[in-house]
Amino acid sequence: QAISLSPVDPHRYLFQAIAAGAALTAGDDAQALAYANASLRANSQHISTLRVKAVAEWRLDREDDARRSIARLLELSPGATVSRYLASAPNTEFRIGREVARILGQAGLPA
Repeated sequence: QAISLSPVDPHRYLFQAIAAGAALTAGDDAQALAYANASLRANSQHISTLRVKAVAEWRLDREDDARRSIARLLELSPGATVSRYLASAPNTEFRIGREVARILGQAGLPA
């Protein structure tokens, strides 16, 4: 609803990123990817959106796209690793957080 209420908000990409994460958690990978792409069109440097995008792509059997998303993430955040994700993300105590970490590693994020 926040996205529809604020069509010209310069921070709309944040709402789209949150929606992408929610869709990913709900298992709607196609919707997660759509929201992530919309978010990245507005802010191509949003690291957490790139993570969601890579995971959605991987789950949709678009492994090459996921690897490209991880490569872009590493361009923007060269020190990013799976272990840093696990240490800082609030969802890693849950199944989805551990699954995201596993997929990020499979897609090319260094351990």
